Amino acid sequence: MDPSTLSESCEISKIKKSRGFAFLSYYNLRDAETAKNNSNHEYILSNPIRVTWKKNLKELNALSNIFIKNIDTSVTVADIDSAFGTYGTIFSSKVAVDEAGHSRGYGYV
Repeated sequence: MDPSTLSESCEISKIKKSRGFAFLSYYNLRDAETAKNNSNHEYILSNPIRVTWKKNLKELNALSNIFIKNIDTSVTVADIDSAFGTYGTIFSSKVAVDEAGHSRGYGYV
């Protein structure tokens, strides 16, 4: 691990199963920005990762979330971010997938 970072993976404590997210803390902002910009939408194992600044969910307006339906099954989270990022900063986005990892044809921003 790079000595300039501290990390913590988040697990459900009793069963030691990943909750699907982790926190990274860099010693300087420039390194954090570089990691965020260069790692977003990269794959870890078979999952594309979404890298964002940590936010307090209580600060987010529930009315700012949108639902997108009838999207082509080839659409990725990066495609959604590219299309909707022109309207403002996206905190998070998701394409809904089934157990096999195939798109369900809808997503959220």
